[in-house]
Amino acid sequence: MSADPDVPPPTAAEEAINRVLHAEQVARLAIAECEQVAQQGVAQARRDARAIEERADHRIAQLHARCASQIERANRTASTPLPPTGSADGERAALLESAIARLAARLTGGEPGEGQESL
Repeated sequence: MSADPDVPPPTAAEEAINRVLHAEQVARLAIAECEQVAQQGVAQARRDARAIEERADHRIAQLHARCASQIERANRTASTPLPPTGSADGERAALLESAIARLAARLTGGEPGEGQESL
C-alpha cells in the first residue's frame, strides 16, 4: 500500500496510542483465554465433587445396610427365649453343692455334710 499524500504521517503520539490499543486487544484475548481455562477447571472440579459425593453416598448406604443387618441379627438373638430350667439344672446344682461340701470338709478337716444345716 502506498501512503496517501493527503494524509500526514503518524506522529509519535499516534504511534504510541496505536501500540497501547494493540496491547489492550492482546490483553483482552489473553484474559478471555484465561477465563475459558478457569471455567473448564471449575466445571471439572464440579464433576469431581459430584463423583466424590456419589461414592460417599454409596458407601454410606452400604454401611447403613450392614449396620441394619447386624442390628436385626442382634435383635433376633436377644429375643430368643432361654431354654427352660429343668431337672438337669437341679441335678447340676446338687452335684455342685455336694462338691462344695466335700471341698469345705477337706479344707477345714471336718466331715462332708457336717455343719451344712444352715445351707
